[in-house]
Order: sequence, then C-alpha cells, then structure tokens
Amino acid sequence: MPTVFFILAAAFCDLRLSAEMVGLRVQAKLVNDGAQPLELTVGDKCAGPAFRLTVDGQSRPFSGSGKTCKKPLPVVRTILAGGVYSSLSDSLDGRKHRVVVSFGELTAAPMDLAMVVRVDLKVSATAHVAAGQKVDVEIAHLNRSAEPLTVNTCGEDRLLLDGKEQPFEVSEGCGKEPLVLKVRGAFVTRGHLTLPAGRHTLRARWRETQSDDAVVDVGN
Repeated sequence: MPTVFFILAAAFCDLRLSAEMVGLRVQAKLVNDGAQPLELTVGDKCAGPAFRLTVDGQSRPFSGSGKTCKKPLPVVRTILAGGVYSSLSDSLDGRKHRVVVSFGELTAAPMDLAMVVRVDLKVSATAHVAAGQKVDVEIAHLNRSAEPLTVNTCGEDRLLLDGKEQPFEVSEGCGKEPLVLKVRGAFVTRGHLTLPAGRHTLRARWRETQSDDAVVDVGN
C-alpha cells in the first residue's frame, strides 16, 4: 500500500485536470505534463471512474451506480508524456448548476452551467389554396427545458420557404412583454403568406431549433 501511495503522489505532480461540457455530460481530462509516462488507477470496474463530481455542493457518482464489488477491480491506464486520458460523466438534467470535478488531490476549475434551452417547434399551414389567396401559418412552441423559460414572443420566429430563410411576420400571439413559459408550457404565433402557384415547403425556425416541414399547394 505505501508503494502505491508513493506512485500516485508523485504522478499527481505532473498531472493536470480540466473539465468541459459535451452536450449534457461533463468531460474530465487528465493531462500528463511530465516527461515520462504515468500509470494511474483511473477507476474500478464496479465502482466506476475515480473522477468525482460535485453538483451544487452535493457529491454524486461521476458515472454508473457507484456500487462496490466483493474485491477491488481496478482500471489502470498509462498516460504518455503529453498525453490525455478523458472520461464522460452521466448526463446532467439541463438545469442551472455549479459543477466541480476532482480526481484525488486534483480539482478542476468550477463550471457555472446555464440552463439548456429545449423548445420543440411545430409549423402548420393551409394545405391547399387558390392562386392569390393567403396561406394561414401557425407556429407552436413547446418548452421542453428542465426549468421555466423567459422568452420574447415577437421577433425570433423565422421561416424557411422552399429552402430560403425569411422573417415570419406575426399577426397573432405576439406580446410586448416577455413571457414566462412554464415547463411543457406552449405559446403559438400566427401569420399569413401569399405564395405563387405550385407546391411549397415551409419550415419554422426559432433560435437554434427548427420544425419538420409543412407542404402547401397553391392552385393556378
């Protein structure tokens, strides 16, 4: 046991720990800044990675259940000089958090995470109109974020009309004040288009989200 401790303590002098978000997961990285390869126990086959995750001051397993085996089953990796060992955590829930990653005596810089915005879009439009008639367009926005979301209901909707993006001029559902959209709450904006004869595809966009296509046939 003392020999193992000595190896780990010496190894930590040349190790650097960093962390970043990859989607909803935390990616922890151990970087060997030394001139020699380092052999490290990076986890256990039952208990999971040796990285530790602290979320809003509460400790939680980095990944897996954190169960224990009848006997240790260490996972050992060699990090070459200048090399990197990385591991991904289980997914977080998309809420606002302060996250800290540690490994033994090493602690990465804290990360203050903003809420992940998830809004589903659905665009509906009049399927068949005669030439010269207006096409009614409706965009429904559903908040699938983990927390309530404050949004502006005006100015952020766009349309892809036959593949070309343009602003969506809203005639209904546009409020002057920001809207607090509860979890799974929705708001709808409506407007009108006049399209040339032929078949057209419409797709709605809101921030980084887009809907499926709607098809409109305009007669001659």
